[in-house]
Amino acid sequence: ACEHSMCCGKCRNVCSSCVEECDWQCEHEGSCSLVCGAPCNRFPCNKRCNKFLRCGHQCPSVCGEHCPSEEFCIQCCSDSVRDEIVDMIEFKSYGEHDIDSDPIIFLKCGHFYPISTLDGHMELLKAYEVDTNGNFKDLKPLASGLDASKPKACPNCRSIVSSVKRYGRLISFYRLRSLEMKHMIRFNIEIQKYSQVFEDTDDAGKLEKVVDKIVRLENDLKMGPMMKVYEACAGQDVDVKPPPVDSLIKLKMLYAMYAGKLVRESRDNWYGKASKAYDEAIRLADASDSRKSGSQLRINYSKLMLTWLANSDAKPKVISLLEWVITEGVDDELKKEARAMKESCERDNIIREVVKAMNVVHGYDYGGGWSSHWYECPNGHPYFIGECGGAMEVGRCMECGAEVGGSSHQLLGTNRPAGGAVADAML
Repeated sequence: ACEHSMCCGKCRNVCSSCVEECDWQCEHEGSCSLVCGAPCNRFPCNKRCNKFLRCGHQCPSVCGEHCPSEEFCIQCCSDSVRDEIVDMIEFKSYGEHDIDSDPIIFLKCGHFYPISTLDGHMELLKAYEVDTNGNFKDLKPLASGLDASKPKACPNCRSIVSSVKRYGRLISFYRLRSLEMKHMIRFNIEIQKYSQVFEDTDDAGKLEKVVDKIVRLENDLKMGPMMKVYEACAGQDVDVKPPPVDSLIKLKMLYAMYAGKLVRESRDNWYGKASKAYDEAIRLADASDSRKSGSQLRINYSKLMLTWLANSDAKPKVISLLEWVITEGVDDELKKEARAMKESCERDNIIREVVKAMNVVHGYDYGGGWSSHWYECPNGHPYFIGECGGAMEVGRCMECGAEVGGSSHQLLGTNRPAGGAVADAML
């Protein structure tokens, strides 16, 4: 709620911040140039309000605030109002207090205090710098100074202090931060939901629908409550934070994983989308020094390339990505996985060279095709049959001891023509 509207939604909802023009102004300090929902960028005024109440007496409040009703007039008020303790340091009553030098703030809950009391209670100096005479001279950044602070409440009844223009810079920041937290909670719930869908389905239609939702979710993330206020202020110096980088990284990784699951060949549109998302996410992770996320992204990206690209195209980049994980990563499990993948890549390279060398033995060309002479044991280990390439006897695999070969040019049913690195080498 603000001067321009009343909130009718539930507290758990992510409301829209008001983007109407801020109406905090006075003749001494001017006006706030930002929108209502933004942390104000003008200085508070310490002078007593020069307006008059309906009773004809001067307003006891501070300049720039709404005037209270005449029941709080220092001349006309009841004894119970006059005897109310307002100074929390010297315990002076309203009737004893000097409102000319220390005007009164009237809260919505009905309690009232001088600015000297409420300024300290509200931690106003966390929002403004003052000179040696106590005059406001500059704005303080809020994002770092108030991260651990909570919205302030009335010292008497504990109602949250709101709609006090003097503290608008603080109140608006607390409100925006609360909206941003609700926004991120909703976002993380959506991320968890889509992560579960990824594990549960391979249906292309469902996957494509989720991809569309992830794109919309990314737009929502980038245009959270704080960024909406920033845009409404037309780029003026407003204290708001950008979307959390780790959340954006998670979203791009999820998009890349979904796109990767939709790939059907290396040159299709989904492969290009997945590659682009991984590249963007890796840049974000590196820029924010998010090494664990950067490691996971590189491993996922390597798996995508090894699945869909020819080894000769994929290996150089894959090895570069995996070397980063091994040298720069911080997660031991991810580093272990990267080492295993890198060793596999390098072993495949060795196999390729051996196969190429063995394809011509003693000057005899064995058909020039890998399918004629190279086979795999039941456990995937490659072996070579010379001469015509037909199996004429049963032997044992040098790696695992499983039966290999066959008889009468018939391969054992548990064996098969070689694939993987051997097949790639003979292309």
